[in-house]
Amino acid sequence: MKSRDWLRGKGGGTGDGYFCVEVHAPGRPYLYVNPEGGDYARYVARLG
Repeated sequence: MKSRDWLRGKGGGTGDGYFCVEVHAPGRPYLYVNPEGGDYARYVARLG
């Protein structure tokens, strides 16, 4: 729930899906973050 400038105004959804930010760090699983227009990771999914 920490504010991050790089998330501000991103994410959201449409009728068929959601817009996410892909976050990757070497040696770690991919994360998909949907801040829903905010500046914190409101929804997070992990791949792998």
